[in-house]
This record gives sequence, C-alpha cells and structure tokens, in this order.
Amino acid sequence: MKKTRKKSFVIVGIVILVIVVSISLLFLNISENNNDKKLESASEEIEKKKEEVENDKEITTEEVPSTEIIEEQLQDNSSSSSNNNTSSHNSATDSIDTSSTNHNNNNNSSSNSSNYHDSNPVVAPSTPPIKSEQPQEVVPEPTCTPKKFYTVFRADFDSMEMCQQIGEQYQDVYGYYGYICEYDMDDCGTTYYQLTMFDGNGNYIDYPDIPKP
Repeated sequence: MKKTRKKSFVIVGIVILVIVVSISLLFLNISENNNDKKLESASEEIEKKKEEVENDKEITTEEVPSTEIIEEQLQDNSSSSSNNNTSSHNSATDSIDTSSTNHNNNNNSSSNSSNYHDSNPVVAPSTPPIKSEQPQEVVPEPTCTPKKFYTVFRADFDSMEMCQQIGEQYQDVYGYYGYICEYDMDDCGTTYYQLTMFDGNGNYIDYPDIPKP
C-alpha cells in the first residue's frame, strides 16, 4: 500500500512538473512572440517615417521652381514688355500722323478761306494801338533816418573842404581868431561836418548864429 501511494505521489509530482514546465514554455513563447511583434511594429513605423520624409522631400523639390523656369518667365516678361513698348510707339506715331494730316487739312482750309477773302475784300476796322503800361518802380522805404544823430550835432556841411572854406572866409571877414570843423555820422552812416567859430576872448559862435556877409 505504501509503495503504491509513493508511486502515485511521484506520478502526480511528475505531472505537476510537466504542467508547470509546459505553462512556463507557453509564457516564454507568448512573450517572445510579443517581443517579435513589437520589433516588427517598430521597424514598420521607422520605415513609414522614412517614407514620409522622402515624400516630403519630393514635394518640396517639386514646389521649388528651377532656375531654368524662372529664366524662361523673365524672358517672357521682357518680350511682352518690349511688345507693349513697340505697340505704344506705333500708336504714338499713328497719332502724330493723324495730327499732321489734320494740320494739313487746316492749312488747306485756311488757304481756301484766304482766297475767298481776296476775291471779296473786307475792310477791317482800325483799332488804336494798345499802349503797354510800364510798371511803376517801387521805391524801397528807408530803413534809417537821414541827419539823425545820437549826440548833439548839426549837419552844417557835407564835406570837410566846404567846412574849412567857409571857416577861413568868416575868419578873414569878421576877424575871428579861428574855427573848428567837427564831424559825425548820422543814422544812415553818412558823415556830416559842423562849423564852430571862436574869437580871441574864447567865445564860441555856432555856424547858424554867424551873420552872413
């Protein structure tokens, strides 16, 4: 009985071990499969990202125009502008031609009218010539006051020679001892001369007070 029990325990233990081992193997296989799936998904994502980057590069290269296209567009624009200039020049010459033809027509009509007037002369009324009025010169207003002095001074003469001549004349006629010719500038910067006579007693006589001979 004991032997049969031991055998049964051993068998049960072996079965349990087998079950445990099989379960562990299953878990290992499942974990490996999961890892493989994760690696595959990661590699797929990396490839997708690479493809997206390459597509973006292709799109950007397609969006940026080449230099040849830009040069062709510039040439087209320059040719169109030259065509516009030639057309505007042609229109300008056409307008000049039409104006010249109109001028010729006007000349012809004027010549015809002159011939008509020659055949039927008309006396034009005589009109007096219009006198051109000359503009009056504007005299600038003086910015200073003539013969205005900032000291007590008389403007007796305009020159030193005149002052000396009159002083010597009065000295000889009236017997004055001498004379003085002083000078000063007025508000406008003009120099004037003042005559003062004096006798032997030291009396001074101003030019306006001297009796004229």
